[in-house]
Amino acid sequence: MQDTESEDFLYASLLFQEINSENLSDEDIELIEEKIDENGPQAAKVVLDVSDILEQLATAYIDNEKISKFNICRSNICDGIFRAMTRKSFCPKKKLSVKFTDDVGCSEGAVDMGGPMREFFTLSYEAILSSRLFCGQEHSRLLSYDAKALKHDEYFMAGQLIAMALVHAGLGPRCFSPVLFNSLIRSHAKVNVPIDAVCDLELQSTLNNLMSVGSVDEANRLIADTKLEEIQELSGTLRVLRSISDVRDMAYEIAHWYVLDRTRASYESFKSGMTCLGLLDAVVANSDVFQRVFCFCPQVLSSDSFERLFHVNRSELLSNRWEVENRLLAFWRDLLLDVEEKECELSFSDILFFASGLKVVPCRSILMQLEFLHEPEESGHLSKFPKANTCSCILRLPTAHAKYTDFKSDFQFAVRNAKGFGIP
Repeated sequence: MQDTESEDFLYASLLFQEINSENLSDEDIELIEEKIDENGPQAAKVVLDVSDILEQLATAYIDNEKISKFNICRSNICDGIFRAMTRKSFCPKKKLSVKFTDDVGCSEGAVDMGGPMREFFTLSYEAILSSRLFCGQEHSRLLSYDAKALKHDEYFMAGQLIAMALVHAGLGPRCFSPVLFNSLIRSHAKVNVPIDAVCDLELQSTLNNLMSVGSVDEANRLIADTKLEEIQELSGTLRVLRSISDVRDMAYEIAHWYVLDRTRASYESFKSGMTCLGLLDAVVANSDVFQRVFCFCPQVLSSDSFERLFHVNRSELLSNRWEVENRLLAFWRDLLLDVEEKECELSFSDILFFASGLKVVPCRSILMQLEFLHEPEESGHLSKFPKANTCSCILRLPTAHAKYTDFKSDFQFAVRNAKGFGIP
């Protein structure tokens, strides 16, 4: 990113507004940060939301004339990721060309115009964030410490992958613990670590018990009974306890050591990977807006908000096809209502993944289109199933159904059984 005026301006922050955020007014989401020159007039205001920031990073860093190739088998995503990222020709600034293979290794032959890339980042997040590199609860992930992974730069590559997913596709992890996020934007020593962030449940239980003791003697007995002295020696917290305050301070220090200091090498490697494409600097400068991209914040979708994601491409007004589309649009809207009311096997995430390769609405803008399958297939019959082009983010609805129940059944079947690019 161009940074020639970094001393005069700060990124301004616009809180990332989730789909269907009903409790935020325009004034609430336009949170502007101002930098005031102590010896001069007020600096100019610059209003940027997370989409603008990522768009600027993409423009500044991504080289669309060169490609980095990823050959990915869905049953072993991590292996394909690390193979590609250790290749000499790999560079995070290059445009990605992703080719998936089926289970027997035959190429699907898809040309990557964006759809495979989006699916790749979606599946990569699921694989990486559930791998040995991370620990903790599903919506509050922390970095683990794995010596072998650290030796092979896997933490560094995981950081690079997240930076690439955000800048190339606008897709954030949305599951970091606040502890992990805060450790990326400020000094480890300044990050508060709650007891419940300790992933070792036995140690977490012991520390919680220490927090509730009524006397120093009771604390010392608990430490002896649980053999906590070994942890105290490793963490540098072994000392004479003189008060309940000392006990509680020690418990928090052990939690801090276990979560952050013990895994410091992992954090530093991961953080180094996130510096690529200018992402980490942007996150540090705009921590408020990016926290909702990195940490868990449920993306609330309704039938109305999901419908608004799609631009409908209609046939000529009052033509025969127009009349058919009227019927299908009613079916489509009823399907979305069934999803919202949980009267359907599918979720909005399932349909979005089918149509775009994404399971959440990305931070960067994306144009979704809704079309209709009027033309017969090679068999001479109209398709019963929806089809999708994830590269262009086009969802095509079948026109063969006269009854909503048949439309819903075949739509569910297609999405549930689709693999790859939404072709049932």
